[in-house]
Formats: sequence, structure tokens, C-alpha cells
Amino acid sequence: MAQLNVYTASAGAGKTYTLALEYLTLALKYPEDKFRHILAMTFTNKATNEMKSRIVEVLYQLTTEREPSPLALALGERLDLSPEQITDRAQRTLRSILGDYSSFRVSTIDSFFQEVVRSFAFELNFAGNYKVEMDQELWLHKAIVLLLHSLAEEQMSDTREWVYQLAQEEINAGRSIQIDQALSNLGKQLFAEAPLAAVRDGYFPQKKEIALDRQAIDAYTEDFEAERYKLAEAFLKKLHGAGLQTSGLYGGARSPFFYYEKVLKDRHLGDQPPQRCKQAAEDPLALFPQKSPHKDLLTGLWEQGLRDILSDTISLEEGRGIYYRTALCTRKTLNVLGTLGDINAMMMQQGRESNTLLLASTQQFIQRIIDNADAPFIYERLGSVLHHLMLDEFQDTARIQYENIRPLLENTLSSGNDNLIVGDVKQSIYKFRHCDRHILGSTLHKEFADYYSHHPLRYNWRSTPEVVLFNNAIFKQLPSLIETNLGKELSEATGQLENTSFAHLIPNEESIHEISNSYTEAKQLIAPPNEEKKEV
Repeated sequence: MAQLNVYTASAGAGKTYTLALEYLTLALKYPEDKFRHILAMTFTNKATNEMKSRIVEVLYQLTTEREPSPLALALGERLDLSPEQITDRAQRTLRSILGDYSSFRVSTIDSFFQEVVRSFAFELNFAGNYKVEMDQELWLHKAIVLLLHSLAEEQMSDTREWVYQLAQEEINAGRSIQIDQALSNLGKQLFAEAPLAAVRDGYFPQKKEIALDRQAIDAYTEDFEAERYKLAEAFLKKLHGAGLQTSGLYGGARSPFFYYEKVLKDRHLGDQPPQRCKQAAEDPLALFPQKSPHKDLLTGLWEQGLRDILSDTISLEEGRGIYYRTALCTRKTLNVLGTLGDINAMMMQQGRESNTLLLASTQQFIQRIIDNADAPFIYERLGSVLHHLMLDEFQDTARIQYENIRPLLENTLSSGNDNLIVGDVKQSIYKFRHCDRHILGSTLHKEFADYYSHHPLRYNWRSTPEVVLFNNAIFKQLPSLIETNLGKELSEATGQLENTSFAHLIPNEESIHEISNSYTEAKQLIAPPNEEKKEV
């Protein structure tokens, strides 16, 4: 049965050796033809060139070495071939690759998908000679220039209002009024995976929807603020009516008195009531120190209405406070959404007019193709049949990239062909290229359970024993520390959100274990002293 061989490897674990061994094991089976049906992918041009050079170099070494190297012996054992047969097949494979180098399929993931898009240029309404733009910032800058030049047009009145409000927010925040820079900072968000998916699937918010959302948010926040203002006004009226001033009372900035004054000064205050409000709603002693000269007066005021005002304040906060602050945050993003929609429209317009495709958009077009066709048909359009995938640095894979690769994995595995994936899930924490740690951490195992075969590379062939032991000591403690800290944060989030409509945003305990488990394989073994380093 075919296997999805997943190698998890930390630095110095012999990943290069393993990749070379696996590739050559496949290629040497049928020296004249097999390499054409192997696709090796990584994420950078540098890594691609290194992989290509290394495979060719190793093949050359296999053809010229006088004594069998450890790699040659390993290949002979896997293929049940003698050293002489390995040399012969290496010569034939090398000759075939050099004679048909364009079929030597080692590329970046972007280059591969560009090839797919190019083969479907007609279906995607691109001319066959379309250009690819790699510079996202230049592409975005051109779109913003188009947007600013179009603001004077009558049909752009809504956009003009969005941009004006954005400029006003920049002024209110004390930032310089460089509207093109502000728009550029906003536009960069369009290259993240979630906005790209929203654009692709047609649910990016439209202006009419945004306007309706603003009305609903304004109505909700104004109602909350009016009720809170009324409570603050009543509290301070009783206080001042008794001849008391908040400046001479107990608690300072953490007191109910100070909080209610802030509410009257700033109707849109986003602060929560201090803890002392809740304490004072239950016990008047929380309003003043034991030796306060106002003790009796404040106790009487508490019984005559302050207690009810404090209780109503806490009820308002516990019932609607989190929704109110969420509404405030959401309202700030509405102008952003409206402007982002216009920037995106300008980017699409410039692409159509110049017959140019932004490299970052490639994955979106691929997904559109996959949604409407079978995987075998899509990839056969490339001009060759792929039997094996070898994916390096897989921890850097974004969710949309995985969704586009998955049909190819499914097709090759169901046809009885092995595939290889190499990665280090620990590195996913850096979120390089919007990677998703769950893919290597758990998704592959769940979605390819029948084929999944895990091979951790334990030995460190590069570092000294002292470095290996030091790292092991550090990583031994990390999982428990991570679980403890994340557990505390999860508990706090659960307490705040579990009875709200945001409960679905609370991560489950399994996700915490998944993060800490990514470090459990960090322990490495010191390489045996009598063995050659497994680096090619």
C-alpha cells in the first residue's frame, strides 16, 4: 500500500541526506524515465537551486566513486542492487536528467502553481502571454494611486467619504496625514489569507452592508452609553448633593467615584468598572477607609441609593459590557473595510487592464480551478503525469496552499505511489508566509490516516554533544511551561466569553496540547561517533 512518509526533523538531523536518499531511491528504479514523474517542491528559489544541484552532484559522485559511499550502500540495500548496478543506474539517470533538464521537476511551490495557472490561462480569462507581478508593494502602490485619482468622480462619493473618515482618524490619533501611506498600510492586509479567501468566495463586505452594520452598531453603543451615563450622573448627583467631592474620597483612580467622573467626561469610554465597584455594591466599607470622616454620611447615601446604582452598573457591565467594547472595536474597522474593498477593486482593475497576475493571488486562482474540475485532469494539463510528491519545509505551508496540494496528494496516493513530506512543526510558530501549524501537526495525520507513516529523525549529525545536551535540557521544560501558561490564559478567556456569542472563539484544550506536543519531539540524540555524518 502507498505511504505518505512524513519526516519531522530539527536542525542537523540529516534532512538533506534523507531527501537525497528518497529521491534517488525513486529515480534509480527506472533510470531513463522515473525522474520525470517526481515533483519536489520547497519554498525559496535558493532552496530549489540547492536541491537540484545536490541531486545532480550526488548522482555524479555515485558514478565516479571508487569505493561505495554510505549513501550508495543505503541505496543498494533499498533497491537490492550491487554497488556496480547502483553506479550504472546513476550514470543512466544522470544522462537522462541532463538530456531533458526541463523535465527535472524541482521547483518552488509558487513556480509550480504558476505553471498550473498558465495552463488554465484561457479559462481564467487571461491572455496566454499574461505577465506575473512579484512585487506586492509596487502592485498595491499603483492601485492606491488609481484610487486617489478617481476620488473626484461622482460615483466615488462613498469612497471619498471613507477616505475622509480614515484621514480624520489619523488626525485624531495624532499621526501624520500621509493618506497614501495610511492606505498602503491598510492595503497590505489584503495579502493575508483570510481577506484573500473572502475576496475569492465573494463575501468581502460591500458598502451597503457596511453602512447597515454602522447603523446597528451606533444604535447599540448609544443605548449602552445613555444608560451608563444616566447611572454615573445619578451617582455623582447624590454625592455632590451631600457636599462631597470625589477628589477627597477613597481609592483614587480605582474608586467608583473616579470611574463615574470619567464616564461623564468621555461618553465613549471603553474602560470596565473597577473591581471596587462590585465590592462597594455589596459592602459600603469598600467606599471609604475605616477612619474616614465621611463614613456615616457615605453609609447613609449607600443605603439611600448608591448601592442600587452600583448594582445596576455591575449588571449593565456583566450583561452587555463585552458586547459594547466589541462594538467599539468593530466600528473602528468599518472605515477600514470600506476602503479595503475599494483598494481591492482597483487592484483587480489594474490586473485586467495590464493582463497581469499578482504572484500572491496565484493560490486563489488555483482554488477556483480545483473547485470546478477533478485533480487528475488539472495536473495532467501540465503535460506530464506526476507519481510522487516530495515536499520540503512543509511547516511553512499556508492553509490555502495545502488545500491546493491536497488533491494531488490524494490522487498519487490512491494510485499506489508513495509521497514524502519533510518539516519541523516547531518552526510554524514564526508564521512565515502565513503558515498553519495544524497542517503538519495534526491535519495530515487525520486526513491521510490510511497512508500516514511518521519518521522522526532523532540524531543530530551536525552539533557537538554539549550543544545537543543543552538544547535537550531546555526543550524538556518547554512543553509543561507552555501548557501551564496557555492553560491560565484559556481559563481567563473562558470565564469572560463562555456565556456570550463569542464562545466559539475560545480555543479548546486540545489546541494547547497540540502546541506543547510540537516540542516533545525536540529531543535529539548524539550521533554515533563511528558513523559518517549523514549530510550530502
